[in-house]
Amino acid sequence: MAVLHIGIDDTDEPGFAIGTGKLARIIAEALKNCEIPIIDFAVIRHQLLMDPAIPYTSHNSPASIMLSIDCDDSAIRNIIRKRSHTICKRLILDNCAPSSDPGICIAFDDEISSSLTTFGFHAASRVLTKQEAYDAAGAQILLEELGGTGDGIIGSAAAVGLSHTGNTGRYLEFNGLLRSQVSSVRANFLRSHGITLLCITKTADPIPDDAEIELACWPRPRRLFDSPVLLIEKKERAWILFDQKSKKEKSVDKNHD
Repeated sequence: MAVLHIGIDDTDEPGFAIGTGKLARIIAEALKNCEIPIIDFAVIRHQLLMDPAIPYTSHNSPASIMLSIDCDDSAIRNIIRKRSHTICKRLILDNCAPSSDPGICIAFDDEISSSLTTFGFHAASRVLTKQEAYDAAGAQILLEELGGTGDGIIGSAAAVGLSHTGNTGRYLEFNGLLRSQVSSVRANFLRSHGITLLCITKTADPIPDDAEIELACWPRPRRLFDSPVLLIEKKERAWILFDQKSKKEKSVDKNHD
């Protein structure tokens, strides 16, 4: 099995209907339906530094798309990389905002070096340059400017580096499970689909398989140890999501996640 990481950033502008997270979900859906032998897929949001020196729309949060692919043959992997690049580039150019500065980064897991993961962590705490992104990616990793200033390659490269670590970000999508409009879901359903549940109350109560978890918003698992981990609280007799969005956050993020 091979894991392909695709990072995108700087695709939107204030008030634009399609944010970077939403565009990443559109791309993931398109890749899922293009005859690539995908075992599972995820879209992950990463948080980078918010600083006046950095032009960002609302949160400075690039997105990474992760595809677990049933293929270890190098020649077929190259075909998959090229096909993914073609589809991603077309969808970004067709859906990005007019004043955006999009960039894209594509790499298989075993191509990602420590310099790129370090770059990702640095992007969360300092202002970086395009040249630093190119240097961190190296010659083997596809890193491409797709318009405007091309500054989106900074967040795109950081997203791939962070995605590779397996311990940063939160899931916007995981195998099509996270965007359903149900009001509650059983714990055993989430577990059977690869989502780990972690109770964070002081007593660390075990979460029974038949527990009904109330969903006031879409689940947003954390990425920990290469897996989606959903933080759960116990409130009296109810099990609820820890990562609940406020009404203000829902309004701001409705087109971005």
